[in-house]
Amino acid sequence: KLSHKSIFPTKDYRWVSLDDNPLICDNNDIAQLFIHIKNISLIDILSSDVLIFFNMCDIKTLSSSITIEHIIKNPSNGIFIQNLLSSLIPYVQLFMKSRTEFFDAYQWTKSINMSSLLMNIQFIIVDYLQLIYRFKSDSSICIIQEEKFYYDKNSIIFYIHHEWTKQSKYYRNIFHSFARIFIPYHNDDLICSLGNFMNLLYNEEENNLEIFAKYQHFDLDFKDLNDIPWHIPSTSKQIKS
Repeated sequence: KLSHKSIFPTKDYRWVSLDDNPLICDNNDIAQLFIHIKNISLIDILSSDVLIFFNMCDIKTLSSSITIEHIIKNPSNGIFIQNLLSSLIPYVQLFMKSRTEFFDAYQWTKSINMSSLLMNIQFIIVDYLQLIYRFKSDSSICIIQEEKFYYDKNSIIFYIHHEWTKQSKYYRNIFHSFARIFIPYHNDDLICSLGNFMNLLYNEEENNLEIFAKYQHFDLDFKDLNDIPWHIPSTSKQIKS
């Protein structure tokens, strides 16, 4: 029986069977919190074909097997974050659409209606952010961490610690954190690439965009009329008035 055979390699270099209830590691950051716990077996997604096989075996993902509770202090309106990201988002879409390494991720963004999500997302700046990662199957297994950001998928709220809003040198952290919402599963390379792109774009002069687009290998023209353009509403005009 397949369920008894140890054919799945874990992140901590063991071989486990389906009877060991392995979990697909779809978020490396969360995986690092639990990898030291012996009765939790985490397996990597090596390719899309492997993922299909895992799904056929009815193996659950790590993120679907835990709940994340958040505790915040002194929340305030995140208009600053909203305006920081607003001008970048249309180009994030063009970049992902043009680059082959983002093909699967871009198709996924269409399947979840990313354009609607971005129009409705809320931004909140906090003085303190604590996350409690708890296993659904065993609530005694939990990890408590202080974090600088958190995206609540259910409420569509993006939390950022106020520290990252103080100086422009921290904006890079905001970009890399926000880049995660565009990538299905946790892909460090794609997240890093998209975060770097957003950081470079933010520091680019507007009149130099054509050269920048050529250098970054993406098309500035929105050619596919079937795709809905991405926008985050900007309130910068209201702030200035």
